[in-house]
Formats: sequence, structure tokens, C-alpha cells
Amino acid sequence: MRTNESSLETLQSALAYVTTRYSMTVSLQLQHCPACTALTVVDHLEQLLDHPGVQDSSVLNSTYRGLLSHWEALSDHHVANPGQFTSSNGSNQLH
Repeated sequence: MRTNESSLETLQSALAYVTTRYSMTVSLQLQHCPACTALTVVDHLEQLLDHPGVQDSSVLNSTYRGLLSHWEALSDHHVANPGQFTSSNGSNQLH
């Protein structure tokens, strides 16, 4: 999905979905890779930051930059510590 092809609302909705998915994966130990989900959140935040509607808004730009910093740290942690959070199928590999 390229930024200039997606509406701001679509990107924000997708971000809300993947952040919720991450939360459910970690808290409920679902059969999804937390690191993969965190990396997907990082990708969506980067797409949002490239969107003209976000670039034109200092509030949105600042918010998403702050979130990106936190999610990058979280995804880096998951990649560096793959055994800390293991999916319910026993896998700790990135998918």
C-alpha cells in the first residue's frame, strides 16, 4: 500500500487495527508473532508520516513521530529478544 494511494482515514484505521492486534497478541498470547506485528505498526506509522495530510498538520506529525519512536524501540526489542514473547504455537521466529 503506497501512501499517495491511500486516504489518511484508511491509514489511520489500519494503524488502529494493527496496534490492537499487537495488544491482543501479547496479552492473550495469540498465535501471531509480536515482533512481526510491531514491525507492521512501524511500517504504518512511516506511511502516515509520508502522507500529505499528516505532513501539513504539526499535531499529527508530532504525534506520529513520537509513536514511531516508541514502536521502533519496541520492535527492536522484540527482534533482539525473540524468545521473550513466544506465540502460542511455540514459535519465536519472525514470519
